[in-house]
Amino acid sequence: MGLAACQGRYDAEGTRWSGVELHRLWNRAKKTGPALGRWGENSKCICQKTFRDLYQAFA
Repeated sequence: MGLAACQGRYDAEGTRWSGVELHRLWNRAKKTGPALGRWGENSKCICQKTFRDLYQAFA
C-alpha cells in the first residue's frame, strides 16, 4: 500500500507523501478494508516507523 501510494502520487503530481500522510492513508484503509480489520491489534509504532522509512527511502 505505501510504496504504491508513493509511486502513484509521484507519477501523477511529482510530489511525495510524508510519513505522517502515509500513516493517515493507512489508518483510513484499515477502517474501510474488511481484510485489514485485525491490524488494530498490532502496535501502531511498527507502521509509523515503516512509513517514515519508506518516505526517506523514496526521497
